[in-house]
Amino acid sequence: MPPRWPEASQGKVGKNGFDSRQNGRAAIYVLDLAQRNPRKIVVNVDEPSVPSWSRDGRWIYFIGGAGPNGAKIYCAPAQGGEATPLSTISGYGPVESFDAQRVFFAIHNGQQARLETASLKPTGTETLVKGMPALSFAANWATVRDGVYFYPADSPGTLSYFDFATEEVRPVFEVGRGSYYGLSISPDGRYALYAKIEGISSDIMLINNFH
Repeated sequence: MPPRWPEASQGKVGKNGFDSRQNGRAAIYVLDLAQRNPRKIVVNVDEPSVPSWSRDGRWIYFIGGAGPNGAKIYCAPAQGGEATPLSTISGYGPVESFDAQRVFFAIHNGQQARLETASLKPTGTETLVKGMPALSFAANWATVRDGVYFYPADSPGTLSYFDFATEEVRPVFEVGRGSYYGLSISPDGRYALYAKIEGISSDIMLINNFH
């Protein structure tokens, strides 16, 4: 029997947001799963990427405005338009909280990645998630209603759970080496989906008559 996870997001069914890079520049698209046609989301921020939906499907969160200080967190209407900055610092992977009062995102604090929140009502307040250890990587976390699943920086092969109320961390299971870049909990809270690198290899190729 798989482990029972704390309740996760029920999500928005029928469409999905993603980013694409053409000629080195990022843009956000939405894909209607019924019609299978991608549509570009136009916002007034350069290089928008890494999007996620609000719980009610009316807003889209993303990072953008990449520059010497990095990309900041924004939100905009799901159909596109004027974007509202939510952070004054650079971050990665914004995800709305279950009560729709704040957005979680990862930051790099020195050499470590930490989980931060930005207030939505009102905007303009940012704070670290109190009591939560550093992340192994900025994309290695997933929120549920009462806490966060993540890989700790001091034990990157251990999927762990941080409880918002108690500020306690407990190990869930050992994933092992190579757990990297992505983590998600199923809507019914029964499964974890994670990425793992099993091996890295390369080849040297010879091209004849290259001009």
